[in-house]
Amino acid sequence: LGPQPCAEATWQFFMSNKPLHLKACLSKEIYYHGEPIPVTVTINNSTEKTVKKIKVQVEQVTNVVLYSSDFYTKVVASEEAQEKVQPNSSLTKTLTLLPLLANNRETREIALDGKLKDEDTNLASSTIIKDGIDKTVMGILVSYKVKVKLTVPG
Repeated sequence: LGPQPCAEATWQFFMSNKPLHLKACLSKEIYYHGEPIPVTVTINNSTEKTVKKIKVQVEQVTNVVLYSSDFYTKVVASEEAQEKVQPNSSLTKTLTLLPLLANNRETREIALDGKLKDEDTNLASSTIIKDGIDKTVMGILVSYKVKVKLTVPG
């Protein structure tokens, strides 16, 4: 097991002395098909603004390196929390995402392992490239990222 992946961001708003700080953490580095992904979001709101909404998404990023370097990004799981984070307060919340093909059958241009009509088909696994391997020989590279969006009006 690798380290617990975390990312942090800080926003400074115009006419506000103190920042809004966001930290998002996953419980582990690797998730398997059908496994829920808990995303723990910590918000320290030192501003005078209210955070109205928290949205967490898993995006599938497909890079077609075969003939060009086209990128396709599609949301394959999404959760929202309606809790508001008032000015000068904090919130820690875990939102659980479950990226499954069953929830994305109508989504176009997503990468799959297998055929759409087959029972045991999943969303495509992430491509693992070992050091020294030319990624252009892989044809299509697939990765996933977790994105956190905060809605702050005004």
